[in-house]
Amino acid sequence: MKKLFATMMLALLVMMTAQAQQKVKDMSMADANGKVHQLSEWCGKGGYVLIDFWASWCGPCMGELPNVVDNYNKYHAKGFEVIGISFDVKKENWLEAVERLGMKWPQLSDLKGWHSLGAQTFNIRSIPSNILVDPEGNVIATNLRGEFLGQKLAEIFD
Repeated sequence: MKKLFATMMLALLVMMTAQAQQKVKDMSMADANGKVHQLSEWCGKGGYVLIDFWASWCGPCMGELPNVVDNYNKYHAKGFEVIGISFDVKKENWLEAVERLGMKWPQLSDLKGWHSLGAQTFNIRSIPSNILVDPEGNVIATNLRGEFLGQKLAEIFD
């Protein structure tokens, strides 16, 4: 049974990294202060970037975000950045979650929920979801959650 589980997890990891060498799409979205940013401000600029799709109303997101915070704190100084794309529709809920969870990275949202530009641009159908981008702007993994995010970042930075 353990061997089957290990095989299934390896297959899942292969699927998560299958989109390698695809350039990340660019898009523009406002931060909490209304300033419009493009993902290309961070992606393809020499560091690893995790584009993290989430919402304050999403239970699984609230469960996963402490893991993202821990990995950000561990690897940010080594060249790891996170860009949050919130699917919230209420600005106060979005910003309260950012503060409560200690998300120190850039946060963007158009406050359109599932109709957001982030959902449309990246074909996001469920959250939490994420895209890991290499220093050249290539997608190297998607949907790294739990221990898989930490393992991938350790492979890159340690």
